[in-house]
Amino acid sequence: MSTWSFADARTGLFIGRRYSGPERALLVNTPDGCFAIRGEHDPLAVQIDTGTGALIVRRDPPPADDATDWTWSEARQRWEPVASAAAVEQAARSRRGALLASSDWIVSRSAERGEDVPATWRSYRDALRDLPSQPGWPTDITWPAAPA
Repeated sequence: MSTWSFADARTGLFIGRRYSGPERALLVNTPDGCFAIRGEHDPLAVQIDTGTGALIVRRDPPPADDATDWTWSEARQRWEPVASAAAVEQAARSRRGALLASSDWIVSRSAERGEDVPATWRSYRDALRDLPSQPGWPTDITWPAAPA
């Protein structure tokens, strides 16, 4: 007497039902739309590759999230978030904005004193503003160094 696990014929996902008994009765015990695989298989851990019939690690679809791209990690056997192009650009723009804000003090101090903004600071702030036109934006950025 053998034990059989049932998988959905369309998806290859095990449905969590099993049959133990004589093989001659297997056909009448197989649920509609399913096929039987000899053995006890964990429906949360494995599935059948419908193209090859091979038993593989179960890979649920990636999480439904329009703001995040996902890639399958074979090493971790799970979906890993990957920053979308929009998220990468937003992060670069946020960093650029923070660097500009952190140098606002020199503009304010110069205005209070009735002086021009020092040329090194003007160049630095201009370089920050020009970053989006730099080749490689937003993934390969050469960030300007703040004046000393």
